Amino acid sequence: MKLHSIFAAVALVAAASSSFAATGTSTFVGGVADFTNPAPIAAGSFSDSISFTGIAAGAYDIVLDFSGQSLWITGLTLNGVAADSISNVGTTKGGKFSFAYLETEANAPFTLNVTGMGFAAKTPVSYSGSLTAVAAVPEPETYALMLAGLAGVGFVTRRRQAKQA
Repeated sequence: MKLHSIFAAVALVAAASSSFAATGTSTFVGGVADFTNPAPIAAGSFSDSISFTGIAAGAYDIVLDFSGQSLWITGLTLNGVAADSISNVGTTKGGKFSFAYLETEANAPFTLNVTGMGFAAKTPVSYSGSLTAVAAVPEPETYALMLAGLAGVGFVTRRRQAKQA
C-alpha cells in the first residue's frame, strides 16, 4: 500500500516538474513589437525564446513591458540583459501575476528569453508584452565634441601648411 503511494507521489512530482520550451517570432511595426507566449503554457517549468524581426541592425534605446498570469517568472533577458525588476505577485484566488520592466540600450536583432513556472489555475497561463525600439540619437554634446575635434585637426593642418610656406 505504501509503495503505491510513493510511486504516485513520484509520478506527480515528475509531471509537475516537466519542462516546456518554445520559440517564436514577433515583428516590429512602427518601432513597436507586441508579443505573446509562443506556445500554450502548462503546469511546470517553461523556457521560451522570442526573436524580433522587421528592424534594421543597429543601436537602439529599448523599453520592454511584460505581464502574465498564472505563472511565476524566474528569468527574463533581452540580448542577455536581465530585466531591471520582476514582480511575481500571488492573488487570493490562487492565480499568479507577473510584471517586468526593462529599459536599456541594445543592438538589433533582439532575442527575448523567458523562463518560469506555470501554475494550473482557472485562468489561462499566459504572458504578453511589447518591445519598443527607438534609434539611438547622439546628444548635442557629442556633436560639439566632434566639431571641436575637426576644428583642432583643421588648425593643426593650417599651421603646418603655414610653416612649410
